Amino acid sequence: MAIELSLPHSEGDQYGVISKVYTPADEGVENSIWQLAKAYVAVNDSGYHQLVSHWYNTTTSLMMKKQQKPS
Repeated sequence: MAIELSLPHSEGDQYGVISKVYTPADEGVENSIWQLAKAYVAVNDSGYHQLVSHWYNTTTSLMMKKQQKPS
């Protein structure tokens, strides 16, 4: 298993992104970095879920109800 994290290039979008791949480690600093990479993924996954499942679905369902009101 590996986690790839990317950052925008410091000199602009035309240079793409700077990516780094993190792999599991058993001990030391490498293990701490691996744990932080996993936490970063979990936080971003949760944020995406919140946006799509809650905000987007709630907003669209309210908009649909508003459009369906009889005149």
